[in-house]
Amino acid sequence: MQQGIEKDLEVSLEWTPNPKTLKLVVNKTLLSKGISNSKSLQEASEKSPLAEKLFSIDGVKGVMIAKDFITVTIEGYEVYEIYDRIKSCIIEVINSGSELVYAFFDKKELTGIELEIDTILQTHIKPAVAKDGGDINFESFEDGVVYVSLHGSCNGCPSSKITLKNGVETLLKEKILSVKEVVSIS
Repeated sequence: MQQGIEKDLEVSLEWTPNPKTLKLVVNKTLLSKGISNSKSLQEASEKSPLAEKLFSIDGVKGVMIAKDFITVTIEGYEVYEIYDRIKSCIIEVINSGSELVYAFFDKKELTGIELEIDTILQTHIKPAVAKDGGDINFESFEDGVVYVSLHGSCNGCPSSKITLKNGVETLLKEKILSVKEVVSIS
C-alpha cells in the first residue's frame, strides 16, 4: 500500500439549506482549529492545496475546510452532476499525504463585551451552522452593532438572513443589552 493512503477514509454528502453548496463530511481531522475559507483560486493557492485542487473542477466557486468537513459552493451544475468529481478529488488529495491546509482563520484576542459576544456565538450558534456546512465568525462590535462574517453554506444561503435576524440577533439582544443589531459583512 502506498504511504499516506487512508485505509478507512470515508467521505459522505450531507444536505444543507443552501442549494448551491455541498457539505462533505470526512472521517478524518482536517483542521485542529479554525477554518480555511477560499472564494477564488488565487485565495485557495495561498491557503490550501486541497482547496486549490477543488477549484480546478469546473463549477467550484468556493471552498471552506473545517475540522471534519468541507463545504463546496458550486455554480452551473446540479449536485448529482459534480459530486463524484469533488469526492474523488478530496480522496485523492488526502491520500497523497500532502499538507491539506496551511493558512486558516483563527480568533483574535478579545476582551470585555467582544469576548461575551464571541462566547455566545461559539457555544450557541457555531454548532448549529456547522451542522448545515457553514461557519460564523465574530468580526467586531461598534455602537451596538455586531459584525459577523458567514462562510461555507451560510454565505449566500437564502435562509441566512432570516437566521441572522431571528436567531443570532434575537439571542444576542437577550443576553447582552447593548446589542442593537447583527450585520453580516460576508
